[in-house]
Amino acid sequence: MKRILLLTFGAVFVAMFIVSCGGAGEAESFYNAGVEIQDLGFPKEAIEQYDLAIEEDPDFAAAYMNRGNAYDVLGDPERAIADYDEAIRIEPHSLVYVNRGIAHDSLGQSELAIEDFDEAIRLDPELAGAYYNRSNVHAKAGEWELAVVDLDKVIELDPFDAPAYMNRGFVHDNLGFAQDALMDYDEAVRLVPRFAMAYVNRSLVLLDLGQNEAAIDDLTVAIRIDPELTQAFATRVIAYTLMGRDADAQKDLERLAGLGFDGSMLDAEVGRIQAAR
Repeated sequence: MKRILLLTFGAVFVAMFIVSCGGAGEAESFYNAGVEIQDLGFPKEAIEQYDLAIEEDPDFAAAYMNRGNAYDVLGDPERAIADYDEAIRIEPHSLVYVNRGIAHDSLGQSELAIEDFDEAIRLDPELAGAYYNRSNVHAKAGEWELAVVDLDKVIELDPFDAPAYMNRGFVHDNLGFAQDALMDYDEAVRLVPRFAMAYVNRSLVLLDLGQNEAAIDDLTVAIRIDPELTQAFATRVIAYTLMGRDADAQKDLERLAGLGFDGSMLDAEVGRIQAAR
C-alpha cells in the first residue's frame, strides 16, 4: 500500500502573511479591506481591493504578496508568481520566497521551488515553513535523506508540530527505519489524538511488521474519526484479507464503493493475497 504524505502545510503557510496595515491612507484602507475579505474566504473580491491598493501605491509590497496568495488559492500559480516577483523586487522577505516556492512547486518547478526555500532560509534560518515545504519537495523527488534533515529542523524549531512528525514518519518508513517511523507516528497522534491520517500511516508500518491486529485497531480509530477516509478503508481491506477475514474485507469494499472509490487496483491486490494464502 502506498504511504500517504501530508502536504497541507504549504496552503496553511500562505495564509500566514495576511496581516493588516496600521496606516490610514487610501492604499492602506483598500489593502485592509482586502485582508478582511480574503480572511472570510472570498479571494476574487479581495483581489479587487488589492488592485485598488496597488493603483494608489504601486510599491505596496504586502498588497502584491496577498494578491499573489489570493491568485494561488484560485488555482492560478502563474499570476501568483508574478505578484510574488513584484513583492520581492520591492521588499525581499522570507515569507514571500516561501510562498513563491510553493507556487513553483505546484507547477512542477522543483528546482525553482528549492531555490526559493533556500533563500527564505538564508534570510530567516528559523523559519520552520521554509524547511517544511523544502522537505515536501525533497520527499516527492524521493530524496529521503534530505527530507529528513529538513523535518528534523522543523521539529527542533517546534517540538509540538504534529504534521512534521507525521511526515518524518513517512520519510523514515521510506528509508527503511520502521521503528523510527513508528515513534514519529506515535508522537503525531499523542500531540493530535484525532489525526486520522497518522493512524493510517502507522497501520501501514504495522502491516509491514506483521502486526495485523494492531494495524486494524489503528485503522478502526481512523475510520471512527473520519468515516469517509477511503485510505483507511482500503488499508483495512488489505489487513482483513491478510488475516483471512474476507467477510469483513467485503464489507469495507462495499463501503468504499459507496464512497465512489475506484477499487480496481485494490481488488487485484486482494486477489493476489488470497491466491498466496
